[in-house]
Order: sequence, then structure tokens, then C-alpha cells
Amino acid sequence: MPNMPLKTFYELSDDLGGTVIVARKDKEDLTREHYEVICMYCDMILDYLGEGEAPTRLYNRQAFEKWFASYKRQESMNRRREWDDMLPLY
Repeated sequence: MPNMPLKTFYELSDDLGGTVIVARKDKEDLTREHYEVICMYCDMILDYLGEGEAPTRLYNRQAFEKWFASYKRQESMNRRREWDDMLPLY
């Protein structure tokens, strides 16, 4: 279900032993789409790391918000209607 809250924090693990804990400072719930965008942003950063670059310019709120707006626009254009009214994480 689009935009349905999951829970305040969530632990994501993979087969390689990596773990990520996602939590909101305000303790509000996150939607599936919010988890998706967090994972996609981290994946984009990992691509840069794989090329031998530490993309420190992406480690800030402004860079994330710019990327989020672009991702949201792309998903809406792909007819994922749950993204039309998606609010940013901040």
C-alpha cells in the first residue's frame, strides 16, 4: 500500500553482513517510499565509492533534498502515483 507507515525505526541487513538502522529524529513513522529513497540515495553514493571517490559533497541535507526532488519527479513520470504527493523526509 502506498504511503502507509511502517514503523519508527527499521533494521535492514544483507547477506554480506552489513546492517543499516533507519530512524527519524521526531520518532514519526516512515513509509515504504521513504525507505526506498533512502536506499536509492545510499546506492548512488556507493556507486561513487566503487569508482574510488568519496563523494563527501553528497553527505548533507541540501544534496539529499536536491536528489530527492529529482527522484520524486522521475518516479511520478514513471506513473508511480504514490510519488505524486510524497513529502520530503525533512
